Amino acid sequence: MKSMLTEGHALVAMGSGRSGACLDAAGFTRWQISQERTYFRIHLYIRGQKKSRESAANVFSRPR
Repeated sequence: MKSMLTEGHALVAMGSGRSGACLDAAGFTRWQISQERTYFRIHLYIRGQKKSRESAANVFSRPR
């Protein structure tokens, strides 16, 4: 765990382009949680879009 935090500090100190990242461990953890939440929301949104497209395709492909 300590090495992971050290790597995080190194990435932030080098200016890896991570906006919102803090130099303290708690700030870096908050940034990681924020990124994971964003990824999860996008994943759910895309999954919902696929399901709605599939259901629309099923409606139009039914024989009359």
